[in-house]
Amino acid sequence: MIWLYLAIAAVVLLTIATWPIRARNRLVSMQTTVAESWRNVDIELARRWDLIPQLVAVAKAYAKHEAQTLANLVALRTGSDISADPTRAVAELSDHVIADETRQESQLSTAVTQLRTVAESYPQLRSAEHYSAVITNLRDTEDRIAAARRLYNGNVSRYNAALQSFPATVLAKRTGMASAEFFEMDEASRDVPRLEL
Repeated sequence: MIWLYLAIAAVVLLTIATWPIRARNRLVSMQTTVAESWRNVDIELARRWDLIPQLVAVAKAYAKHEAQTLANLVALRTGSDISADPTRAVAELSDHVIADETRQESQLSTAVTQLRTVAESYPQLRSAEHYSAVITNLRDTEDRIAAARRLYNGNVSRYNAALQSFPATVLAKRTGMASAEFFEMDEASRDVPRLEL
């Protein structure tokens, strides 16, 4: 009977001794999932920015006198630092990084809306095959960005909840693990109407 108690005690001690390792591995795995889902958002944002030169080129052919709208869009595209960086870790996804990308995306949405207004003035532009293809790609990319953002924010939510639960919160504080930030578009970006053909 004493061997049974010793075996139970050994299992309990082993479980208690390995808990920090298992908890740390779980948090690191969740951290990696958040970083991976951010890369997906980043890739889709870069894809949208890469469509802008095509859209501008088509629109320029039809709207030469709307040069200021097109120049603003090109300036936004040229000045952006959107790029899918596969080495970016969760620790680097600070408030500043998320806020900067949100600001850039808001500016781009405003510029694309202005271009859409210009395109509505030119029915021949809206009926152009290349313009329709670029707008369709842009619309598909917007949907992919929304899906990637939902996935990222869901992973952030699960990771942050795991960090705040006891006793993992003690381990997280001791190892310097910080919560991740959500990627939310500001109100102006949410109100931008869909691009229509």
